[in-house]
Amino acid sequence: MTFHSSTYYGFIYNFESDTTHIMCDDGRCHLDHSNPSLPNFFYINESDFSKFHEFHSSRITWIVAPLMFLELVSASSLWYLEMNSIFYRLNLVLAIFVWFVTFFVSVPIHNQLLKGKDLNQIKRLVFTNWIRTGVWTFRFGLCFFLSQV
Repeated sequence: MTFHSSTYYGFIYNFESDTTHIMCDDGRCHLDHSNPSLPNFFYINESDFSKFHEFHSSRITWIVAPLMFLELVSASSLWYLEMNSIFYRLNLVLAIFVWFVTFFVSVPIHNQLLKGKDLNQIKRLVFTNWIRTGVWTFRFGLCFFLSQV
């Protein structure tokens, strides 16, 4: 695809390195695929940031919320089936921790970013995403281990 004098609006979806970007020119938006990540919030200009962030947040919620709900249901179900297992209890505690970080840390940061670009808030958001990524990675390893036992 060719874009003429486009403004980069940033990250929208990321599934196994398939990231979709919105490229806009003259009020028309087009999709572009490449591989950046959330830190690209730093590169969106201030005049477009609030509009982009609102667009991004309203779209990504429809992907993330059902997956996080499924994650909590599955962790709860595993614990319920094996209440004596310390591993399933840890799995559930970590899933609840991710929810806690998401709704009590990340969402308020997103709410602040709706007001405008703030580099400190973006840094905090990137940091909270690394925390959640680390916990998800650990939980994946834990569940993989449990599937082998």
